[in-house]
Amino acid sequence: MGAAGMIIVRDAQEAGLDLPRAYGVDDIPLVLQTKAIVAGQVALHTGLDSVVLANGVRDAWQQLPAQVVRLRCLNGSSERSFLLGLSNALPMHVIGTDGGLIAAPVIVDRLQLMPGERVELLLDLAELQGQSFQLMSYGSELPDDIIGAAQVGNGMATLDGYNENALNGANFSLVSFTVGAPTGSGTTAVPIALVPTNAYVEADADLSRSFTFEPQSMGPMEMIEGPFEINGALMDMDVINVTVPLANTEIWELVNNTMVGHPFHIHDIQFNVLDRNGAAPETWETGWKDVVYVPPMGTARVITRFDDFADPDMPYMYHCHLLMHEDEGMMGQFLVVDPNAIAEQEASASIHIWPNPVTGDHCTVKWAEAKGAVNTRLFDAAGRMVNESVLLDASHGRPLTLRMLSPGLYTLLLVDSRGQRAQTTVSIAP
Repeated sequence: MGAAGMIIVRDAQEAGLDLPRAYGVDDIPLVLQTKAIVAGQVALHTGLDSVVLANGVRDAWQQLPAQVVRLRCLNGSSERSFLLGLSNALPMHVIGTDGGLIAAPVIVDRLQLMPGERVELLLDLAELQGQSFQLMSYGSELPDDIIGAAQVGNGMATLDGYNENALNGANFSLVSFTVGAPTGSGTTAVPIALVPTNAYVEADADLSRSFTFEPQSMGPMEMIEGPFEINGALMDMDVINVTVPLANTEIWELVNNTMVGHPFHIHDIQFNVLDRNGAAPETWETGWKDVVYVPPMGTARVITRFDDFADPDMPYMYHCHLLMHEDEGMMGQFLVVDPNAIAEQEASASIHIWPNPVTGDHCTVKWAEAKGAVNTRLFDAAGRMVNESVLLDASHGRPLTLRMLSPGLYTLLLVDSRGQRAQTTVSIAP
């Protein structure tokens, strides 16, 4: 019903706080989605996502204890944004966003959560034993031009199936809760302070960059459906769009010249949101984030520091987190390079791999300068070795078997009989 899940990261700072953490009792992960089910199958690239799921379950419900409980919410939808709120108007205390806990709880009654965004909420249920309520999406209150609102665009064009989907512009339940007896050992009060953010300071930025979103061709439908380009280009696996020096503090300005809102996601780092359309972000957005809402015909600015994981060959991505937009190429690649690193030997430039991307279960490797047998090691993006073999004479080209590998970018390290080393990037095609 949708491949989405969570990785829950804990640390000493979080462990030192009085927070709910009894998994499935008062600490509840919620992967919130809507899906289109056509002829019994999940359909993509359609506006008919009328099936509401929480953790892959329709009509989801959970019993909660009458004490402070923690909801870890992820919007795992392909395109739909949610405007979260509670049916009984109980206040929600925001304690964390994409990158972890914020400095202090922020009370809200509504919270916009776009695809890819995460938020942690505390609810004080001490006085609600025996009652029921729902976590809702108040789509009727979503601003136009956000997918999930009543209207996207100026009315001159409509997304496929959008007007036929009863969820658009409607209020609906995501999860139902009943409140039972307290556990007797849980959290009884919302904490006053959490974890200091120590946000980056705009004056410390080494560089500002601008990323402009525009449709590939102009027209009413293209302005809301795309394909959308970033800085005049669609994603190209063979192109590095940006190169960032290690330890740079940078401001990225995101300019949305389309008529639909985009959740923009940057890999590798966490950032602070500086402003949106020139105004301060929501109070709960002042912690660490890696997804930011860029409004239609508007702007957002974020600041971040690239202080680790430098690699001259292995790029990171930035992209819109609406699945159809990124699938159609609203994405780019950046490298983080260490200007003080010792360069690889020039021999790496003479490695030839074909085909690359690899479309079958093998490729041919030629390293003209190699002497004798060559040991090959293939590493994935996490640095794990996934393949090792020996080529008897790579100087004339030899087949390298690569079976059972997931699509993506890999680093191929070669070491010949003299200890000479070289490396290059290999792409495994879907």
